[in-house]
Amino acid sequence: MAASSSSLDSLDMDHSLRQVTDAPAPFNNISADVILRSSDLVDFRVRKGILAEASSVFDDMFGIPQPESTPLQGETRDGLPLVKLEEDSDILRWLLRLCYPGNTPRIGDLDNLRPIIRAAIKYDMPEVLRTLKENLSSFAESMPVRVYAIALQFRFEAEAREAARAFLARPVESADVPELVEITGRDLHNLLKYHRACSAVAARVASDPSWVAQSEVWFATCRARGTCARKHLGNVNASEWWIGYMAGCARILEATPAGKALLAEGRTDAALRDAAECMVCKHPAPEQMRSFIRQFAGLVDAVTAQVCDDEFIWLMCTSSPADSCAY
Repeated sequence: MAASSSSLDSLDMDHSLRQVTDAPAPFNNISADVILRSSDLVDFRVRKGILAEASSVFDDMFGIPQPESTPLQGETRDGLPLVKLEEDSDILRWLLRLCYPGNTPRIGDLDNLRPIIRAAIKYDMPEVLRTLKENLSSFAESMPVRVYAIALQFRFEAEAREAARAFLARPVESADVPELVEITGRDLHNLLKYHRACSAVAARVASDPSWVAQSEVWFATCRARGTCARKHLGNVNASEWWIGYMAGCARILEATPAGKALLAEGRTDAALRDAAECMVCKHPAPEQMRSFIRQFAGLVDAVTAQVCDDEFIWLMCTSSPADSCAY
């Protein structure tokens, strides 16, 4: 029996010139009842029941009655049925480890993850695929555009959404990744359009601070008794050092419209140095700014979450040409 008829003739010819090797534990167990042979001639001894539970393809395969005299179309080794697969041993090793009970392994390389996802789809392994989606999402913070492109290829909506959100913490110039050649221009346009829409609403949070409760020291207290110069931003009048900080944040949010961009270490250093020049502001300002920044960052994330990312991102999950999907 073979998992796929394509390319098997060429595989058989190549196999005759190379030596079959056995996979390491746990795929060399004598209690196995079937052998899976990879394209690079590594034999994995596994249990049918585990594979059938994980994969409807293997369940159907093992459920086909075989003539007693020629089990599995005559393909055997050591008396066990032999199934030749098109995947190489690295892909099969990861795939089988994800099927077997025990600790769930994490694939630490995005380049290695994609062919394993493709194999899990091919063999219809829903639980394995769920784990692989979580693994893919774990790269979203560090490589958001790569994850976005891969998620679109496999039509993983939730993972594409998460990657697009993570991309907000990066400038649009960082979108130059190898996977862009594998998605459409419209896909990239939609991602950049979403980033720009979020930039506009995030920057307004900083440039129009009328939402801020005017109880902090840089408002009325300093105006009455402090030595700070005063300045306006929108309709708000406050200490010049705080107005300068908010204007700087507006520029930051135009480039990286994410709350975490405001939480970077050292972001308030210049403002607090200026605040220390005022006898009224210098003592309460550091603690009040710490509290304010958390509120500020939370509001930025809240307003960008209201941007209609459905319009910008998910259309291609249903309307991209079928041949752009990496199934």
